[in-house]
Amino acid sequence: MGFDARDTRTPRPLRTRHAHTTTPPPLARFPPAGLDTVSAGNVQIKKDTNTSLAGKHVLLVDEMCDSGQTMASLVQLMRDRGALSVRSCVMFDKPARRASDLSPDLVGLVCPDEFVVGYGMDWANRFRSLPDVCVVRREAYAGK
Repeated sequence: MGFDARDTRTPRPLRTRHAHTTTPPPLARFPPAGLDTVSAGNVQIKKDTNTSLAGKHVLLVDEMCDSGQTMASLVQLMRDRGALSVRSCVMFDKPARRASDLSPDLVGLVCPDEFVVGYGMDWANRFRSLPDVCVVRREAYAGK
């Protein structure tokens, strides 16, 4: 039995960890922030696509949009490569950190101005495999 947004009974969690779908490989990979809790603003593509985007609809998916610089750069890159349309989808949106005019098209949840880890998000390559999204205490990274 799948999730039905029209169901008004007690909400059930979405079971995304076990979704079985056929998706193309990631379009691009970006270097992690390392020990930083804020993006340095240097958008670098570590792995690019060999697929032509001309005339295609592109959906960019990311776990977090904070400064918006990476997503804004990718949206522009996709447009420059001839994408018919470009939309963005994020699990968490952190508008308090926004440094660009970009607002994601689809947002799972708005995130407070806290540093979060788990469920695929990491800090210095740690905590990525936590099964939940957790807030890192400020004293753990304050002054760094």
